[in-house]
Amino acid sequence: MKFKRITALLLASVLLCGALAACSGGGGETSPDGSDTTAAETTPEETTLFMPDDLPADLDFKGAKVNVFWWEENREFCDEQDGDIVNDALYFRDMNVEDRINVKIQNNPMSYTWATRNVYLDTIRSAVLAGDGTQDIASCQYATLPALVPDGNFLDIAKLPYVDLDKPWYVQGLIEETTIDGRLYLVGGAYSKISISGAYGIYFNKMLHENYKLENLYDLVDSGSWVIAKMQEMTKGVYSDINGDGTAGNEDQYGFAIFAGNAITPFIQAFRLGITTNNKEGYPELTMNTPKWVEAVDLMHAYIHTSGDCVMGNDNIAGEISAIFVDDRALFISHSIGAASSTFGEMETDFGIIPLLKWDEAQEGYNTAIGEGNTLFGIVTSTSNAECTAAVMEACFSESYRTVAPALFEVAMKVKYSRDNETAQMFDIIREGILFNFGSIYGFGLKEINTRWKAYLANKSGSGWASFIAQIEEPATAAINDYIEAVRNLPER
Repeated sequence: MKFKRITALLLASVLLCGALAACSGGGGETSPDGSDTTAAETTPEETTLFMPDDLPADLDFKGAKVNVFWWEENREFCDEQDGDIVNDALYFRDMNVEDRINVKIQNNPMSYTWATRNVYLDTIRSAVLAGDGTQDIASCQYATLPALVPDGNFLDIAKLPYVDLDKPWYVQGLIEETTIDGRLYLVGGAYSKISISGAYGIYFNKMLHENYKLENLYDLVDSGSWVIAKMQEMTKGVYSDINGDGTAGNEDQYGFAIFAGNAITPFIQAFRLGITTNNKEGYPELTMNTPKWVEAVDLMHAYIHTSGDCVMGNDNIAGEISAIFVDDRALFISHSIGAASSTFGEMETDFGIIPLLKWDEAQEGYNTAIGEGNTLFGIVTSTSNAECTAAVMEACFSESYRTVAPALFEVAMKVKYSRDNETAQMFDIIREGILFNFGSIYGFGLKEINTRWKAYLANKSGSGWASFIAQIEEPATAAINDYIEAVRNLPER
């Protein structure tokens, strides 16, 4: 796994130049960095390092409007330029697609929180039932949107024209895990910036790392030795009762800080555990009761709650847990790579980021997951022009892949918010290790089986994973079978 220590800035510059040239579109438009592209006389193949899509060059939908229903809080589109590289890339993405295939993209946001998820989903259901034309493409976090699939709210994307699911702007692992009998109703990928920033890694405080004279973490990753046992070893003895009250609390110092919920979930992928695994017929079945599952959950529960080396807070106080790291009172913290800018960008002490842990050294490669806030997209059955909507989806995904993704990942994250070249390289390893699993993605439509791991680990008391999972195994298995059967019985359209 020896990685080349190339200069992050140079790599970002090369990729970004190609991306911005690709989005210029000719005709004297202005690229996201504000430069005039009138003089560009090269073809897209000559000016970009990224794969082009296969949409016909003369595609023209004569100004047809396509409505995209968005989760407002994620800010996945922008209506005007403001000089920020990512904001402007989002703005130019929609403008370029509109000009390219002669459509009008109408972005329609709605507030979405976990407390209002049913209101959001009911809005999609109502729009489909009414056929009122207010939605063509619907999006939401993958924790909830799949619940609408069995009721027939989405078209089978695999059968639509223009959409090429083999292209790199679609997440292939997600497609492989969620296609049932050749049918695919939801996709994810470059259209959502969360598909990049939502992947989880481990941040480390460089000052504390040096103070405790610990091994070089980048070398551990490089050698394949960054495993859970190594982290347990490094965090031993880091706890300190800073405020002197004799009780472990958020004002003290810890080896590992973690908040319950989204920060716990990716360890399933990190340890190569599957909530579901495909059986010999190719259908997913529950596999949360294997010996490795039992060992992994029980080990993590003891590490978090009884070792004395860790501090945990629930999702509602994630900011307090992050503050422990920012205030130099945590050696490690698990967080999304997007936190390099949003949460830790102004941190005075240097930090680094490395992949999530492997289970053991026999495991090949480092893996992670994207948080449950990742966005999925579907084309609703009530769309008035499925052909046009499919073309818009393909164009937006492909344009995002060439412009938004490089702006976000190569510039905003790997250069602007990386404290060293090694950290920039770690971003690549984390991204390349993202895994998907049917049970993780569609879990909220399956008796919420994807929440069981984090719910158990968040609870200080525990009777052991084996007995815990035995209580839900039968209803969870029934829920999986019912979901699959409902999808198989959906009418083809």
